Amino acid sequence: MNTHQPVEQDVCDVLIIGSGPTGLTLARRGIKVRIIEKSAVPFNGSRGKGIQPRTIEVFDNLGVAQPLLGVGQLYPPMKFHVSFLKIKWNMMKYQKQTVDIPYPNVWLVPQWRTEQVLRDRLAELGTQVEWDTGALQIKQDAEGVSVRVACQGEPRIVHARYLVGADGGKSFVRKQLGVNFTGSTSQEGRMIVGDLHVEGLSRDAWHIWPTRKGGMIGLCPLPHSNLFQLMMRLDADEPAPELSEHAIQIRWLAATGSRKIHLHSPTWLSVFPQCAAGRALSGRAGVPRGRRRPCAYPRRCSRPQHGRAGRLESGLETGSGAGRHARGTARHLRRGTQACGCCGAGVVQRTLQ
Repeated sequence: MNTHQPVEQDVCDVLIIGSGPTGLTLARRGIKVRIIEKSAVPFNGSRGKGIQPRTIEVFDNLGVAQPLLGVGQLYPPMKFHVSFLKIKWNMMKYQKQTVDIPYPNVWLVPQWRTEQVLRDRLAELGTQVEWDTGALQIKQDAEGVSVRVACQGEPRIVHARYLVGADGGKSFVRKQLGVNFTGSTSQEGRMIVGDLHVEGLSRDAWHIWPTRKGGMIGLCPLPHSNLFQLMMRLDADEPAPELSEHAIQIRWLAATGSRKIHLHSPTWLSVFPQCAAGRALSGRAGVPRGRRRPCAYPRRCSRPQHGRAGRLESGLETGSGAGRHARGTARHLRRGTQACGCCGAGVVQRTLQ
């Protein structure tokens, strides 16, 4: 007698593994999309906090630009702390809004707020992110993709015509498809990134302390909160650092010697590498390329990217069919939100994360 319970099966047009704007882009076009996320709760860090003008135009096209602007602000001026000097510097030239360029400036928004705005809009379209649901196995055939998942510990099988892997740098989908990162993770670009409280420091500037070997420590105030985003550049030959309040305080004192400024109570800490997927598609499954990253060294950005969202390639607005939209979504999120050097590879890429 067979005592095993049959595994429940579901069907959808596009299955997205990992939460974010990929699902919103498809859902608004009437595509039956399902979004699963292995994490039990939403991401709570600021990470890539700079949203490019062209990205905002894409978000406007998705109906989320105004809510997004409401939870962010313009970037503050930078203040470099060099010995006893404090040097102010504008990272970018601020531009006025025009009819042709409605969003002329890079906008500062913590990533978790961006994701919340996207989820709210997605819910308006009738789609919810399914938390605590992870992929276990992926199989493809001529008809589509079958994915075995664990939904809050219960096994299920999801059949989809197409699969989008947006589950981050350690992507299960990428590994299942045999998609490698281009080269290797850059040891030079590594940095500690986190959100924490800071005592003894003004919130009217993005503060930078140059350190030895061309490194730096940055503390940027996050809008509508009491938090700062911390960035600490790591040496290329440095082993994996300890991520704790005590370890951060030791690094701070060793680099700056300042006891007047106190860093404490981190809400999120991570080591952020630099890497990118080598290819995007494998059969009916895809991994959008690129990774969103926080600002590394501040660099002048006098010409933020912009241009009406309608000038993007046609996948967001024309054509039909789940396959065309799935491929188009990956392409636009990759091309249409490339950031200039100052603020990383575009806000949309977390979904993609």
